[in-house]
Amino acid sequence: MKTVATLVQHPVGQGGMMSGRLKVPGGVYRWIYDCGSDQRTSLDREIAVVSSQGPVDCLFISHLDNDHVEGVDRLLSTTTVGEVVIPYLDNVDKIVAAAHAMTTSSATGNYLTLLSDVEGWFRQRGVERLIVIGSGDDSADPSVPEPPLAPVDDGIREGPLVGKWFSPHQSITNKSSMTTRHLNGASQAVSSRNGLLNWIFSPYAHRPSPIQKGLFKKALYAEFGSSYHSSKFLLGVLEDRSRRHKLRSCYEEIWSNHNLVSMSLYAGPLTKRASERFDVRSPYSFSRLEAAGWLLTGDMHLNVNRRRERFFSFYEWLAPNVGVFSLPHHGSDLNFDASVISKFPNAYKYIAAYGRNCYGHPGPITKRMVTGAGRHFVPVTESPRTELRWEYSL
Repeated sequence: MKTVATLVQHPVGQGGMMSGRLKVPGGVYRWIYDCGSDQRTSLDREIAVVSSQGPVDCLFISHLDNDHVEGVDRLLSTTTVGEVVIPYLDNVDKIVAAAHAMTTSSATGNYLTLLSDVEGWFRQRGVERLIVIGSGDDSADPSVPEPPLAPVDDGIREGPLVGKWFSPHQSITNKSSMTTRHLNGASQAVSSRNGLLNWIFSPYAHRPSPIQKGLFKKALYAEFGSSYHSSKFLLGVLEDRSRRHKLRSCYEEIWSNHNLVSMSLYAGPLTKRASERFDVRSPYSFSRLEAAGWLLTGDMHLNVNRRRERFFSFYEWLAPNVGVFSLPHHGSDLNFDASVISKFPNAYKYIAAYGRNCYGHPGPITKRMVTGAGRHFVPVTESPRTELRWEYSL
């Protein structure tokens, strides 16, 4: 029996939730990318499906926007999650996320508690390891990860599966029952007792422009003085209506047209090899494909030239392996560029994960770019009929 990879884009509506599973004789490895939606009923349904399948080895969170994390608390209460991976967020990044939530009326007390103490929030919910991925910006070249050793051959892998991180730069801290690791240029390989599987995870985080961030910090200081540096600042804002109004004003004047920190994720083969793929709902429809990797992009702004070029540079070594590309920000016209399609020549499916919304997602221009290039535009909404579920035999 070869390694079998199952990948699912869940129909959660206006948000995001992707899950995957690697299976070998005697071993399984499960992961999730994002867990949130504005359509709570659809999200709860999909969380129940994933939780019923057993413990989750790794939860990747693209960014702490509510429609990408709103279901994380419920997920952690219904199943065990051993490791959580997030992009690095400093104090100002967290304030930006909180202010953004306030403009959409989604800033609950639990959400602001998460932003106020990210490590403590996850530790209290039984997470054993927190992995923090360093973020690059428009002025810095990304730290491209060194590839882990490739599998020696296509031999059978068996036994328990574990994830192993490879990073040239890291620091480790231990607090009570949880270990926190800060990594730059990192990738995770999955290993069995007799060798590495031909499968890796490669996250890339991008942060906003230092110039834009500096303007926002000046606005914060003008309204709040140095108190915004306090870890208790966000909880204080929650309790004071006038402070909430001031924070929203800072955000709307300085930040509303700019992105939050967001982390993309490549999940797929390390080496480019042919793989057999079939649609689970049509088990007699088989095809031979070389590109079995999925590239998930959260809410990244790929319309910005310098940002896009750094994204391309980071994933250049894996670009031929990408077969499914998840469009950023639910297929928004403000987050995509036609050059993406040529940089990932074997990406044949472009997913737009969205639900009922007032933002015009997915955008008509993005859809025309995809279909005009001869690729498949795949809408995944809150309807179970739109679920995208594929299996690959590697």
